[in-house]
Amino acid sequence: MHRHESRRPADSISEAEMTRADNLKSEPTLPVLIDHVAHVQRRVLVDAVLDAWPAYWERRARALEAARPVPGEYIGRATRWELSAQWQRLTEAAAACRARAQVSPLEDIPAEVDGLLGEVA
Repeated sequence: MHRHESRRPADSISEAEMTRADNLKSEPTLPVLIDHVAHVQRRVLVDAVLDAWPAYWERRARALEAARPVPGEYIGRATRWELSAQWQRLTEAAAACRARAQVSPLEDIPAEVDGLLGEVA
């Protein structure tokens, strides 16, 4: 808070702010819990499908390879050994992702599902 700003007195808090604060303190209602459970179920399903989707693992491998140190980039205080170790770790992780993509149970999925998964991934 800046020196020229003043704090609002407690009695000037709006009714809406008080209601929101009270709602946060109270027990969640059944519809709120049902919505939360449905959201968690959707996320679990999406995560399971993505885990089995070869394109997800290929994209992850490319991202890991792109994160490897590149000669000429700013390296900060990293030593040559640290950069080499990081390059090796990222290369191995990318290879593991590609291996995971090869054993995917979702080899032939319909184009509509493939497109939808691409949107949520």
